[in-house]
Amino acid sequence: MNEHDELLEKVLLRLKNNYFTNIKSILSESEKPVSINLEGIDTKYIPDITAVKTGKHYILEVETSDTLRSNEHDTVLKAISKYAEANNTDFVVAVSIAVLIDAGKKLSQLKVDASVWDIQ
Repeated sequence: MNEHDELLEKVLLRLKNNYFTNIKSILSESEKPVSINLEGIDTKYIPDITAVKTGKHYILEVETSDTLRSNEHDTVLKAISKYAEANNTDFVVAVSIAVLIDAGKKLSQLKVDASVWDIQ
């Protein structure tokens, strides 16, 4: 299993332990998140995870040091941020503790409105 998928599994466990419901993941063999149309992206995009807690909808993206360095992925982060704002959805970027500061800087640079969760 690669770094991204290992972090994603840890995020799923955190969500379950914190009473999130309707959790859907790209790793699920049964129910994956619904694809969404993002501004600036030609194809529909499937988020890493979607979930609900106390009626609030969440989109979660797991980022690694590699994806944080990818300029191509910057477009995705900005587009998800806009989508979340337009759809009254919270956007969360989940990262390992090792890249927490870099993730915060990157999101600030891109003007992306997202919470950052450190996953251990």
